[in-house]
Amino acid sequence: MQDCVGKFVEFNIDFAGAESLAVGAAVSKDVSFNGDVWRVHLYPRGAPGDAGAGEWLSVHLVNTSTARSCRVLFEAVVLGRAQGDAAATVHRTVQCLVDYHTKELVRKPLTKIIRTSELAAHCVVCGYVTVMCGIVMLRHSPIPVPPSSFVNDVRGLEVRNRYGEPDVSFVVDARSVDVNRSVLAARSPVFKKELELAAQAASAEAKPDGPKEETGVPMIVDDDEAGTKNLTRRKITMDAPKKDLDLAADSANADRKDLAVPAQPEAKPESQEEETGMPVTVANGEEARTKHTTRLKKKITMDAPSDLKAWTFFALLLYIYCDRIPKDNECVGAPVTTERLRELLVAADRYRMRRLKLMCAKRLWEDVSAETVSTTLHYADKYNCRELRDACMNFITAENQKNPYSLMGMEEFCWLMKESPAIFNELNERLKQPPKFMDFT
Repeated sequence: MQDCVGKFVEFNIDFAGAESLAVGAAVSKDVSFNGDVWRVHLYPRGAPGDAGAGEWLSVHLVNTSTARSCRVLFEAVVLGRAQGDAAATVHRTVQCLVDYHTKELVRKPLTKIIRTSELAAHCVVCGYVTVMCGIVMLRHSPIPVPPSSFVNDVRGLEVRNRYGEPDVSFVVDARSVDVNRSVLAARSPVFKKELELAAQAASAEAKPDGPKEETGVPMIVDDDEAGTKNLTRRKITMDAPKKDLDLAADSANADRKDLAVPAQPEAKPESQEEETGMPVTVANGEEARTKHTTRLKKKITMDAPSDLKAWTFFALLLYIYCDRIPKDNECVGAPVTTERLRELLVAADRYRMRRLKLMCAKRLWEDVSAETVSTTLHYADKYNCRELRDACMNFITAENQKNPYSLMGMEEFCWLMKESPAIFNELNERLKQPPKFMDFT
């Protein structure tokens, strides 16, 4: 879905002076909005090369900024002379749609808007002609970023001090970073699985050796010389069915004086839920007592993945907790560069954070150029970002149509051919080059 943003600029031309202007003489104004700069040239008698130059008014639009992958609605409106007390009317309107794909200056002319003789007859007011030029940019990116799911991800968390006490510690470049297991698990299914495995491993290491599990063999009671009763297991050899096991045990104990041991009521264990600092109720017979416990989940210490640089890992955490990507030198004091954005895209693919991946892809696309497109295309293809891959392929195709072989001699493009032969073959099909194109391999 597209939204739009735009601006109008007004030209008031001295018609008497304009009639004496030479062909190609222009009045120019810059229009700035949404971070982009456009320049509008109005030629009262047309520009050289325009159809009808010398007799027709024309307007040219030039993109002087880095706007690309956008569609622009360009419109010229010539105001007519008012009739009586009425307001000025629209005498003539001409418009066109312009597509911008690259950072280079692109000029779009609107020619033969109105004859100078018609201007004199219908549009001159107090010696001036008014022309309104409107620029409306239909903002459309080939890489749509889905809406944030941050609120839904963390809505069900039991929090204290927003997210609770940190229970996982990552070691990054010899520094310890405390985070919340529940938050990471809510934001990334891969983090959730890795943290579950780490918790199981830590629990297994900390579990003491205890009595072996019951085997279903009856307990035989022996009296020792001190008069104490020891519970031991006595093996019973029998061919009886398993359902007769209890009868066999009774027979084996028939001759013993102290056979019975009073059955002890099964003690109910205290709650094993994760500690939240809330009271824990413990049953004791018919009475119940409430006590506060300070049992805390044991903090897990993990090394951050060795193939993730510190900037990338902290950028991941920033997205997990704040739902955005870094700005300026926000992470470890290092700037956001194209190379770092590529590494963050790789991490987003690894931890299955699709929205983060598309946010990185959009930023990479905004910085794409002939020098960077090959490497960015390689990353997009290798790490499953179809939107960025298609945008880069279209960029290369457009560049080649405008200037054949402009990219092929670049070192980056030759590297792409070597690293990603499948992309190279697909480009071959798109560009429809003769077989000698294969010589670059």
